[in-house]
Amino acid sequence: GTVRMWNFSNGQCLKELRSDTDLEVSSVMFILEGQNKLIVAGGWNRKVLVWRDDTGSSAAAVEPERRMAGHNEDIISIAFSSPNLLATSGYDGKVLVWNMDSGVVKFTLAIPDLHKLDVDQRAIWQLAFLDRRSQALCGTGADGYLRFWNVKEGVLVWEQYANHGSDQSIVALSTDPTNSFLYTGDTAGCIKVWDIHLFVNVAGIDQSFNIIELHYWRAHDGCIASLDYIDRHDMVLSASADGRVKMWAIGADGGALAAVFGESSAWSITQPSTFRLVKNEASAPAPASAPAPAPAMASPPAAAGAVAAAPVDAVVGSSSGEMTAEGEAVVGTGPAGGTDPYTYSDDDAVSEELEDDDDDGDTSRYTRE
Repeated sequence: GTVRMWNFSNGQCLKELRSDTDLEVSSVMFILEGQNKLIVAGGWNRKVLVWRDDTGSSAAAVEPERRMAGHNEDIISIAFSSPNLLATSGYDGKVLVWNMDSGVVKFTLAIPDLHKLDVDQRAIWQLAFLDRRSQALCGTGADGYLRFWNVKEGVLVWEQYANHGSDQSIVALSTDPTNSFLYTGDTAGCIKVWDIHLFVNVAGIDQSFNIIELHYWRAHDGCIASLDYIDRHDMVLSASADGRVKMWAIGADGGALAAVFGESSAWSITQPSTFRLVKNEASAPAPASAPAPAPAMASPPAAAGAVAAAPVDAVVGSSSGEMTAEGEAVVGTGPAGGTDPYTYSDDDAVSEELEDDDDDGDTSRYTRE
């Protein structure tokens, strides 16, 4: 139940951020918006905790600046979209979209026909905002589905079975700066690449030709723990329960292994001739029980070991083994506590409409999850 901030250069613990309980913290995010530097965490206490990252270190434990309640089950993923939208997903298949300025729940989103799913098939493991796709929100589920929500209207735009493999949950998610591609990872250790550059954040239209599977290969011997797109090198970084961290170059023929961290053999990501192409695998067919895609309206307002994605000078570490490297400070969670990673509306929360620039190639804006 503790979140700690570290100086990555010398290993000094800068701050200990106190939670309300000893329950596990399962997701942490660092948010830099204007002059505000915030650390947001969620976990098994079912509350979103917010700390302000003031300069300097402190020997005393720091209490949360805000506690936002609304979830009825464990929180397992957090995503942020500028200037003030926060999305949190739960083990119960529900997503809360918050106004960060007011702390008010804007929408409660849910998987369609949630009651028909087994309890362990309801979790939404990862969330990612697609700012270049009109601020669409993408979620990956324990039931093997990809889902896209319009958070301005509170509706499910599209869902489709991801064909990751029989009984495989999609537990990792990342995208490139232009939100033209999605990268998903599953519990079997496989990675899939999707072309979403034609995706339109509008409900009620057929998107089956707008979300196209490109490549699918076995990347690890264990469950994928995290995926991150490395903009500087146009590569995908993967970490797994098998204890390995790998770098992948994605080309027309699929994923090519560029590097394995910690291996004794030398490698260079600047020498493509040394990359090893991995054979694509056949996607699993959709189950017979897979429902036809159907938009779903948001619910009425409800009553009142992870890693932080930090900007510029930070590295994020997780008690569950996820890691994203950036630079100088570390925000981590502990202790692990388990192996299962297991509404009122506010008009002021509506963010500025973003244009859907499918083909202009503009990569000037990069919003990380």
